[in-house]
Order: sequence, then C-alpha cells, then structure tokens
Amino acid sequence: MKANIDSVQRVEPHKFSSIELNPHFIVRRYAEFSGAVTRLNEEFPNEKISTLMTRLQV
Repeated sequence: MKANIDSVQRVEPHKFSSIELNPHFIVRRYAEFSGAVTRLNEEFPNEKISTLMTRLQV
C-alpha cells in the first residue's frame, strides 16, 4: 500500500499530453449511488443492505 501511495505522490501530471479532469462517469455514478445508500443505511439500518454494499466493494 505504501508503494502505491508513493507512486501516486510521485506522478507528474504535466508530463501527460492530455488529462481528463472529470471522473469517469461510471465511477461518479457508483460513488453517488453508494454514498446515497450508505447514508440511508445509517438512518435506517438494514443488514441486507450492509451485506450488499460490502459485496460491491470487493
């Protein structure tokens, strides 16, 4: 994990010709979905939802 963090910190974006600054639409949709479900599950706990969210993270 430390090697991965070090690699990300060493990256030099200016060396790339073109960088997309917006997140990929699938990543954004997943983040919005999982964030909303997680928030709802905090207010209305449900073991099935917790299990499914854990499976999504794998």
